[in-house]
Amino acid sequence: MIVKMRFLNISGPRDDIDRVCEKYLSKYEMQIENAVTELKTTENIMPFVEVNPYREPLAKAEQFAQLLPEDREIRADLSGSKDDMLALIRDLNHDYLGLMEDRERLKLKKEELLGKENVLKPFSSLKVDVHKALQYQYMQVRFGRISIDYYRRLEKYLADSLNAIFLEAGKDKGFVYGCYIAANADIAKVDNTFRALHFERIDVTDAYIGTPKEACEKLDQDIEAVQKDIDADEDKITALMKRNAAKLLGARKRLQKLADNFDIRKLAARVTSEDERDEFYILCGWMSEKDVDALLAETQDDDKISIMVEDERDQYFGDPPTKLENPKVFKPFEMFIKMYGLPKSGEMDPTIFVGIMYSFIFGAMFGDVGQGLLLSNRPVTIQATDQLEYIWLLIYFYITCDHLINLAIYNLQLSFFFFRGRCTHRYTVITGCFPFPIMIASLPLIDFSPFFIDI
Repeated sequence: MIVKMRFLNISGPRDDIDRVCEKYLSKYEMQIENAVTELKTTENIMPFVEVNPYREPLAKAEQFAQLLPEDREIRADLSGSKDDMLALIRDLNHDYLGLMEDRERLKLKKEELLGKENVLKPFSSLKVDVHKALQYQYMQVRFGRISIDYYRRLEKYLADSLNAIFLEAGKDKGFVYGCYIAANADIAKVDNTFRALHFERIDVTDAYIGTPKEACEKLDQDIEAVQKDIDADEDKITALMKRNAAKLLGARKRLQKLADNFDIRKLAARVTSEDERDEFYILCGWMSEKDVDALLAETQDDDKISIMVEDERDQYFGDPPTKLENPKVFKPFEMFIKMYGLPKSGEMDPTIFVGIMYSFIFGAMFGDVGQGLLLSNRPVTIQATDQLEYIWLLIYFYITCDHLINLAIYNLQLSFFFFRGRCTHRYTVITGCFPFPIMIASLPLIDFSPFFIDI
């Protein structure tokens, strides 16, 4: 059935709108209209222009709730006041930001150490103390890589006249890594030669102690220690949220409700008194007749709220919204009504009719389902000697059901065309009735004894 709707005007002091929304309107289903548009003929009417103060704390509460472990035993604690919940989110955010700042600092340090390790790894096989080599007084050491093609030419230069030594550290797919050593007097010429052979310098500082392999091992230890600190910070964040889990979930739930109630201001209007000393809010919307009576009874002793019911509102301002109310068994079929178009107020609700007819038509497919089961080659849980009789019985049952439905549909078609003088579907009756003599004649051929239990 379609519920009868009534139009409400709710008003009161401007500062009392949150209390009214939370205490009364949150209990009932109400379609709120834009009060500024509905009351456009009223003087001194203005919209609410306020930023929702609960959206940012709510976003933080949702962010923190996602950090909680999945534990269904945690119950939301709603005992705190609004100020307590806002203070909780503020304190959690302060501690969380401090831990996150420390974690980001550690991550940057880890990336820096990984970068140094990546620089030294190609030179791990060199038996050279990096710190001492870069502190030589009369010689210069250059680390880098050269392509394999140019490395062959470099070997020729080194064998002929170039006063330098190249220590090979290792190779990869396209390059040879190593370092060359030359005296201070020859370093300029050697640098030019290596530069001409596309030698790529790699910046290795004297901050590393020991050989490249020893320095890499030390870097690995430092990276592991930093990673432990990062994991410790993450554990602290998890422990912080888990310690306040119940209050956090309660705050999120409460803030969601407060934020939704505050957003009602977008559809509300505010007006000033004649002396411009006081301001009032106005809310307009539709509510079911049953809920209206309950709301009026609940607010009759509340002096801060005024409710006016306009029974003839739909005659002047258009049709009210449609609200369907049906027995529980037909509730799922309301989806089809909403999908194809809701009826107007005062019209018939076709939900029950659709539910019955949909179930009947859907049941007509059971014969096709039986045929599909036969063709699916699924194993049948009966003895092998009885399978043939079982299949014959299913086929007989399917043909009977299927053709009974088809015959009824074809007869309706025949009647329709007959009364219109165009009986063009007569063959359908023949095809619909044709299997029945075959089925009747086949009854003596089917042995039903396997399907009865001997007593």
